[in-house]
Amino acid sequence: MQRDLQTPFPDEKPTVFGRSRMGNDLEEYRWGDQEKSILFLSGFTSADRPISQLLIQWKNHLKQAEKYGEAFGDFDLKSLKNKCRIRIIPVLNPDAYVLNQNGLKEKGIFPSKTAKNPSIDSVIETNYRGVNLNQNFNANWLKMRMEHPEKKDIGPFPESEAETASLTALLRKDLPRASVILRWQNPALRYPRQALPREVREAVFLGQYSALPVSPADDNDGTAFQWLSDRGVRVLEIGLNETSPKHYARWRDLLTMCAALT
Repeated sequence: MQRDLQTPFPDEKPTVFGRSRMGNDLEEYRWGDQEKSILFLSGFTSADRPISQLLIQWKNHLKQAEKYGEAFGDFDLKSLKNKCRIRIIPVLNPDAYVLNQNGLKEKGIFPSKTAKNPSIDSVIETNYRGVNLNQNFNANWLKMRMEHPEKKDIGPFPESEAETASLTALLRKDLPRASVILRWQNPALRYPRQALPREVREAVFLGQYSALPVSPADDNDGTAFQWLSDRGVRVLEIGLNETSPKHYARWRDLLTMCAALT
């Protein structure tokens, strides 16, 4: 993984659960060993790089605070670690990050657009094969294909891509109780339409704390959000479009609260 997404702990070895089409590792970081787990997932396109950096920073901060006995906001790390296992997959589409960082050698193959973030020249929206990973999950995929035959970037069949197939194989063996999907997009916090009243109240609380608008999610076929929801996982999707250091404490506490509510 690129230098800006690496861990400062040389003895830390992430779990490699698969490889991308270009041969880049798909990595999962874990903190804690409880059976009950929460998954933080990002990195579907190259635009998500700031979110991936935030997740790595938060994970590193957790380990540092635990190792040196430092304060971690208002949270008791021992109680949190005894409550749940935190799982972080910061980059599902590492090929897009590499291509975005190094430039496209074969222009025209990968759908891209000018990013609003001035630090990113262009957004690589697909994997190396030109597939939008977040529309390749086996969640009403055939329905989407029938209703939108014009879509050319969803893959030839559900979970046709190395990245989505590797992720779903991992999660079928070890399904999290809850998941937070983070994307670089308009600020918002979304919960499933079928969420229980208690889950809606928790989502509203998290939104009020983080000053994010809260609403039920649209029914998005083929997405990781829908795939996890279909399997009974409590899912939130959080959109952010700024992760500057001055706001880190707020995002750190938001992520930690998501874990604490698992």
